[in-house]
Amino acid sequence: MFYNLAMRIEIDQSGKLDFPGPSIFAFSNGECGSIYVGHKVKLKVFNYYEKHPHYSKETMRKRIKVRFFVACVSFLLTKLKNRKGKIVIDNELDSYQDYLKELLIHRLQKLGFSIKQVSIDVDSVGKKSPADFLAGEVRVGKRKPDIVVSFEDLIPLL
Repeated sequence: MFYNLAMRIEIDQSGKLDFPGPSIFAFSNGECGSIYVGHKVKLKVFNYYEKHPHYSKETMRKRIKVRFFVACVSFLLTKLKNRKGKIVIDNELDSYQDYLKELLIHRLQKLGFSIKQVSIDVDSVGKKSPADFLAGEVRVGKRKPDIVVSFEDLIPLL
């Protein structure tokens, strides 16, 4: 598969947020980077939301997962030097794509991204994606993550 690395920012996740164990988020567009979200951090985030009564219903629990996902992706994207192009996020959260994109645009604007220079798609990045490869290598310990994310890192983005 051909990648226009200067224009396409691919993001992939290894390890679901609501499953035990760590979750890895990686991006690739010529430059690459990864973040590691440990199991204890994930538990703290879900406990943080459980304290809010309006997040207790089932549909709200799914939205919490989307908000958590967007916080991780937003944190990851702050590490990008080239902030122009098409962001393609691997489709991890079916049926919440519009909400994910809306929330991500809002977060990226708060972080200083020029939304006029960025488009966001939620689609499959594929198993041959450099982002998928990087996330997998970090997950199995062949490569260290660029950043180990703490709960405090994510709070402003939740």
